[in-house]
Amino acid sequence: YSFRRDPSEVTILDVVETVDGRLGPVDDGGRGCDRVWTDARDTVVESLANLTIADMAEREARLSDAPMFHI
Repeated sequence: YSFRRDPSEVTILDVVETVDGRLGPVDDGGRGCDRVWTDARDTVVESLANLTIADMAEREARLSDAPMFHI
């Protein structure tokens, strides 16, 4: 696979929504727990929107360079 855009411009949210569809709103049936789920969804969307493919590649490179000690 390849990207049409630079990996620093492709967010994880872009990937998730391309594969699974848009992260839709929580059904607001007036229940108190709906607000909790809406806040949780908003937090996930914000986190995924602020993380790019380039960020993930950098994290993976850092982790793969870390020494592994087996006991």
